Amino acid sequence: MRLKQQVILVSEVYCRAVGRSENRVSTVVFGAGHRIKGLRQGKRMSSDGLEDGLAWFSSHWPPEVEWPSQVTRPATAPPDGQADNDS
Repeated sequence: MRLKQQVILVSEVYCRAVGRSENRVSTVVFGAGHRIKGLRQGKRMSSDGLEDGLAWFSSHWPPEVEWPSQVTRPATAPPDGQADNDS
């Protein structure tokens, strides 16, 4: 599975788990509400941006939700403060 598809899958699971819209999560993770939708529509993003997105999801992943088995989970780092602004 390509990195872009991994980000899309992880974002779908995360959105369902936390009950937030894709646009809201995209804004929090990537700074733009259209980013995840754009990826789904074939738009490109740098590999650094995709990796940063996966790292964000890993750091903010709900402990009661299983990480998608098709995606290698990045090592987590302490949340960068955005967690307080993700509602």
